[in-house]
Amino acid sequence: MKQCPMCDTAYPDEHATCPTDGAVLIEIREWSPGTLIRNKYRILAKIGQGGMGTMYKAQHLGLEEVMGLKVMASNLLGDPSFVKRFRQEARAARRLQHRNVVQVSDFDQADDGSLFIVMEYVEGPSLRKLIETAKAPLPFPRALSIFRGIAEGIGAAHDQGLVHRDLKPENILLGTDSHGLEMPKVADFGIVAMKGGSLSLSGGLLLTPCYAAPEQWSGMRSDELDQRADLYSLGITFYEMITGRLPFDEYTTEGWMRAHLHDEPPPPSRFNPALKQLPLDHFFARLLAKDRDHRPGNVRELLRELDVSILPAATLSASTGALISESSDQHPQSVDQPVRSNPNLEPGHPTATDSASLAGPARRGIKSIPVRIALGAAAIVVIVFLVSLIFRHPRENPLAQGDEFYKQQDYARAGEAYSKAVRMNPRDPEALRRRAYAYSGLGKYDAAIHDLGEAIRLQPDSALALRVRGSDHLEKGEIDAAIQDLNKAIALDPSDAIAFASRCVALNAIRYYDDAVRDCTESILLRPRFGLALSYRGEALAGKGLYDRAVEDLTEAILVNSDELTANSRAGKIPEETIPKLYYLFAYRGFCLASAGKDDRAVQDYTEALRLQPQDEPALVNRGVLFSHKGNYDRALQDYTAAIQLNPHDTRALIGRGNVLYNKHNYQSALRDYQEAQKLDPKNEVVVKQLEATKRGLAR
Repeated sequence: MKQCPMCDTAYPDEHATCPTDGAVLIEIREWSPGTLIRNKYRILAKIGQGGMGTMYKAQHLGLEEVMGLKVMASNLLGDPSFVKRFRQEARAARRLQHRNVVQVSDFDQADDGSLFIVMEYVEGPSLRKLIETAKAPLPFPRALSIFRGIAEGIGAAHDQGLVHRDLKPENILLGTDSHGLEMPKVADFGIVAMKGGSLSLSGGLLLTPCYAAPEQWSGMRSDELDQRADLYSLGITFYEMITGRLPFDEYTTEGWMRAHLHDEPPPPSRFNPALKQLPLDHFFARLLAKDRDHRPGNVRELLRELDVSILPAATLSASTGALISESSDQHPQSVDQPVRSNPNLEPGHPTATDSASLAGPARRGIKSIPVRIALGAAAIVVIVFLVSLIFRHPRENPLAQGDEFYKQQDYARAGEAYSKAVRMNPRDPEALRRRAYAYSGLGKYDAAIHDLGEAIRLQPDSALALRVRGSDHLEKGEIDAAIQDLNKAIALDPSDAIAFASRCVALNAIRYYDDAVRDCTESILLRPRFGLALSYRGEALAGKGLYDRAVEDLTEAILVNSDELTANSRAGKIPEETIPKLYYLFAYRGFCLASAGKDDRAVQDYTEALRLQPQDEPALVNRGVLFSHKGNYDRALQDYTAAIQLNPHDTRALIGRGNVLYNKHNYQSALRDYQEAQKLDPKNEVVVKQLEATKRGLAR
């Protein structure tokens, strides 16, 4: 039996080439169930076949684990250079470890000469199977979550110099994590590179017609392809997920070549009307550009452009600089098309887009979680113990003096008292830890980290010191160092709910949303109704595009922040810092509701947030966006103006007010706002287009 490496069609042995696409057929060598490979793996079943080889489900006899075995096509074994590249690429793939990449664990040569790679077995369908089963566009939040997972996986590979070269739905496996959440995984990294050489269509081994980048069709050598070829293929895959079809409709090799090299892909909104509310067309025009120099340069740039288009106003954490919000599904299309119909507009009058789209609310300072909780909960126990054990009166002991000042939130005088205790005994880990807490309260994180480092050196098993130092690293935006400390703290004390919540903060900051969800869930299991863990899990779920589930967590967090708990906090039974601020929870829930298309409920939440915190600038802008969507331009104008008064450099508010003024035909005032926004953000393409439209309005 032989098989076409391009269309996977099987033919009898007497055939030499595929009659459909002209590719040279390859001989199929199969292993039957029960076959023992290298006395280590037992074949359980054949689960797939492609141009580069056959995939089997197998059992590792020693570990008693189910694995996946990829066996290379037999026609490749006669090429000595392929065997060399096989080992090189397999080693490189084995070094690649990421939750969104199928992990390679071994590679070897069987007794019959076949080369094979051993990888993790993913229990779940391929993305191809999902698309075929759906027979329609996937729900956008799910498609977005899958897209992000794939992007993060290939981004990790690109960072190690690996390029996939054959990204397609067949190579995306949809597993689940321990909490049942969907986990996309990219398979077959390095497989195409094993073949090497130029992309010969007669060989057909290095190119999947529907997804191959233009440079692959132009004959560029495999080793000359870079990460931008993967981004193009990822773009085609994302396009297919959200439209239910490919951008090009061809049936022959020549047709696919012409389409990828010369035809412009139609905008996805043409095939899925629901996408007309999202400004995705420009994003895909860039991602599927014929010239790779016109595409995003890497995955980070790709996701940043996605944030700018779908999530244009995501705010940055002042502490970490990490993106902290995700998208709204309520977005306009282009400068000369209306956001939503408004009977008050003149017929044919162009409506400015509301490019000031929804942003997440202003984020709480990270120190309100790990540092102050550590001081409010754990330190109090130690304080009482030391005071009762060592001295009868606080004035007789600098540690007790510092504790008194600390309880009054007088961190400067507390630090002075703790410094006296350190001078009395420089090797006292408790004095060093306590001074570090005071430094954290003053925002002196470098000094706090130094003291905690000394305390940990003297007492390496202090989970509390490691957790607080991790929190201080978070405050400085040192995410890797924070995660390392929090990992150690959790290993020392797996019952510390606060440590899990703190690590969730770090994982959210680097968009490891699945891991963040897991940590927050563990925190809630350890400490039921833990408001901060609920709110941070809500943020992680929103990051995955699961807005309805995020709303559930945020609603529970709002209930936790009840008058009864607040009263208990003031009575000293619950540290007040462990209860998330109510205005923030309403603002973030409003963001999630708006992202799910529930604008009226979102307006109610933003209004409540602003009642509690009238100077919440992002909430003002976001409510202005929603009022603008509803055609209530007067209320939108009030909110944008109030936000600008709070921060004259708020580009989103300036653009939003400019849009409202434009839609009210006040072109001169709109022009001033757009010009001011352009001064603040000269490269903002939306502002440039709005300026052009406004000048046309003035000329009429």
